[in-house]
Amino acid sequence: NLNLTYEKLKNKSPFEIVGWVVSQNKRIILTINFGPYDAVILHLDIDSKSHAVICIDTIYITRATYVYAEKLIKLLDLNKHVFNPLVSSKRRDTLMNGIPDIESPLHEDFTYQVKLEPFKRAIEKCKP
Repeated sequence: NLNLTYEKLKNKSPFEIVGWVVSQNKRIILTINFGPYDAVILHLDIDSKSHAVICIDTIYITRATYVYAEKLIKLLDLNKHVFNPLVSSKRRDTLMNGIPDIESPLHEDFTYQVKLEPFKRAIEKCKP
């Protein structure tokens, strides 16, 4: 029950919350985009080497993020699984005339292609 879990964990520290999650003996995955706070999340996970660390690479990530991600992957010896969109960014940009604006009717399809479909494959493969 989500409400009971919330009540149990709402006053716990991040380290205690991660410890509780790990103690549930479930198949754990971490989803990250290698943003500035992801190193903290990975560091809190005391067993991140054995958990699947999923990164949805939208192909629109900056060079600095790729460099940072590779350093973090090596430093923490992550069990990483990277999932990319099935459609190349060049093809998508050509067919959608760049990244569609949020009000564009193409934006829903864009979001599905670059985020949701790769995430669906990640879940199917890693089976949390």
